[in-house]
Amino acid sequence: MNSALEEVAAAIDGMEFERARRILSTREAFGGDDLQNKFYGALVSFTEYLCTRDSACLTGAVVLAREVIEREPRHLECHALLAQSYAALGYLGDGQGLRLAWHHYEIARGLAVDQGFEIEADRIRTLGEEVGNAACSMDSS
Repeated sequence: MNSALEEVAAAIDGMEFERARRILSTREAFGGDDLQNKFYGALVSFTEYLCTRDSACLTGAVVLAREVIEREPRHLECHALLAQSYAALGYLGDGQGLRLAWHHYEIARGLAVDQGFEIEADRIRTLGEEVGNAACSMDSS
């Protein structure tokens, strides 16, 4: 693991999310790879949401993940992260978030199959089905 990623992991472990973002904001964090910085930035924001339940963090995760996907449409991990972020928004009462989550789970599942990750594809399918069912029940109520 590169030292910047180790520092980010340590910052997250200590719930120092701003410190993690500062590390990621340096272009050198991943050898100048802006997409990696944005992906890990989205991951930091999602993790912060899990720790604090501040829904604004989900918005940050969605924005960064969408920027990565716009430039790298086959980024499996980013589609999965975006699906999780949309699902969390959906469970907070946004039915559209659940539909978007299901859509990105389907994309992630397809990418996992294409890349030979059969076990992960099955897990992603299960998550997608749960979110899809939740979206349908929100629509019917």
